[in-house]
Amino acid sequence: MARRAPASALTLAALLAVVFASGGASAHDHWLAPDHARLAAPGDVAVKLLYGEHLAAEGEHAFEAKKLARLTLVAPKWARELRSLGREGGKPLTRFTLGRPGGYLVVADRTTQYLTHDPAKFDEYLEEEKLADVMADRMKRGEQKKQARERYTRYLKSLVVVGEGGESAHGLVLGQRLEIVLESDPSKVRVGESLGVRVLFDGKPLAGASVSAYARDELSSAELDGRTNAEGRVELKVARAGSWLVRLVTMRRCEGCVDADWESFWASYAFTVPARSM
Repeated sequence: MARRAPASALTLAALLAVVFASGGASAHDHWLAPDHARLAAPGDVAVKLLYGEHLAAEGEHAFEAKKLARLTLVAPKWARELRSLGREGGKPLTRFTLGRPGGYLVVADRTTQYLTHDPAKFDEYLEEEKLADVMADRMKRGEQKKQARERYTRYLKSLVVVGEGGESAHGLVLGQRLEIVLESDPSKVRVGESLGVRVLFDGKPLAGASVSAYARDELSSAELDGRTNAEGRVELKVARAGSWLVRLVTMRRCEGCVDADWESFWASYAFTVPARSM
């Protein structure tokens, strides 16, 4: 086994209120938003598919079967397929009932979509997402004034916690092409502690990936970022409670593709850090 590289320690409080310029439509995040991310007792949950930036929603997607490769509710020892139960054009994305205490994952894989960017907007997008290797490749090939055709796929997770006790699915690896895995249960993490995050691509650690995390409560929002180490790990220092979204983008040249120059993969994981541990 390779020797463990030190994980990047990120201090959220030191990076409050960082705002980036928008990089266009593809720079919008998508995330799964339960109406109740924490339930005191078993009950019903409705989950929206939102889009926007910095955990500020700008709109909501309706259920479209052709744009969902997977929609699943995952418990530690079982999984329930939800895609076939969806109502075309309906909002929210899905509804279900949780009957036992524990932590449950809602998982969605979107189908591949396509965009064409003008050169300046594409460069802004790459700069915002800290995709320096892609920018360098474009410069090396003299493509700075060339339109960029992109194909992109999104992989989403959201954690719903019911009651106290019970097992949690927060850290399960579910085979998403680009996958965020929480190594700590956020429902048990106290403010001031660290939350371990691991990033996998094709099931292997993704090193050097730029990871962002947004936190929001009723009063304000905050942001932090860092890069994964050799094991695809990064640690987030939890400096506040509230709604959280961990997200990243990775991109590579789409070799042999007729309809795209670049392919990108987006992942997000939404969860809640309680004001005090249960």
